[in-house]
Amino acid sequence: MITILAIGVVIVLQALILQRLQSSDDDLTATRAALTNLQIDVQGIDDRIDTLDEQVGALAAVAGRSPGSATPSDPTSIPAGSLPPFTDPQNDPAVLGEYVLGELTATEYYSSESTTISPSDGTARVWLVWAHWCPYCQQELPDLAQWWPQNAASFPNTDFVTVSTSADETRGNPLLPYLNESRFPFPVLMDDDLQIAAQFGTSAFPFWVVTDGDGKVVFRVAGAVGLDTVQAIFTQVEALVTGT
Repeated sequence: MITILAIGVVIVLQALILQRLQSSDDDLTATRAALTNLQIDVQGIDDRIDTLDEQVGALAAVAGRSPGSATPSDPTSIPAGSLPPFTDPQNDPAVLGEYVLGELTATEYYSSESTTISPSDGTARVWLVWAHWCPYCQQELPDLAQWWPQNAASFPNTDFVTVSTSADETRGNPLLPYLNESRFPFPVLMDDDLQIAAQFGTSAFPFWVVTDGDGKVVFRVAGAVGLDTVQAIFTQVEALVTGT
């Protein structure tokens, strides 16, 4: 009887040990999966930090100052025809101060022609400043390339002009092959010396600016906005022009 009981106890213990081992294996598997996911998350954060660091460095060069240095706040320090650096979308000094964007000249890539635009020539414009290495620009530009030909006729009084700036051929996605492959259906002005980006007060890529027919800044926003917002921007600008 004792022997049978002992055998039963051993069997029960074996079952408990096997169950514990199985549970440990499951826990170990779950732990490994969690660590893998954590590793992926950390890598994603690192990638995001790298991208932001790149943008800060590039934009510091655009502004002609080192990262971390003070942003000019005195309107008298902004050259005529240029806009103050964009820092606060709710209280944008370019909009509140009714800044007027000055004339700019650049080569349009696809026509290879030198183009001069006077924002105060009576035409309202939506401007997009972008960098070929910016992942958010790479996401938004193909969508815009499809959207614009289908919707341009709806906005006959509003021009759409883009500016390619902050080129860096040491990064992936070289600029000229990218432009040749994309064949964007809207003008692409080449900002080789970063002067146009500085003139717009660019703070991040992509960077959107809207000017009315007098060249006055009515809106600026930094970052990818999505096609719904793009549609709303053009609709509002067209309504501003036509008074509808």
